[in-house]
Amino acid sequence: MRRTTVQYGFEPGGVWVGQGCPRPLHTDEMHVSLNTLALIQSPRLVAYGDATVQPLLCTTLHSSASRFLLNAENGDYARLTERDCGCVM
Repeated sequence: MRRTTVQYGFEPGGVWVGQGCPRPLHTDEMHVSLNTLALIQSPRLVAYGDATVQPLLCTTLHSSASRFLLNAENGDYARLTERDCGCVM
């Protein structure tokens, strides 16, 4: 049986954020590479209505990163949570 996994990153700078969990609760669940990247959220209201979005702000931590990013926003939104999924990641 072959399995595939999703990897997630963004440009500029070739920032690798993480990869898909092999035991996800949701189809887009990811493991974030916390040894190379710090992620925080900064909730904000959308322009129209009462809804909020959760933009991800990224700071590179690894000394070999091609660019130093400090709370850089790439336009993606997510909800950060922690759980023990039981996989090796």
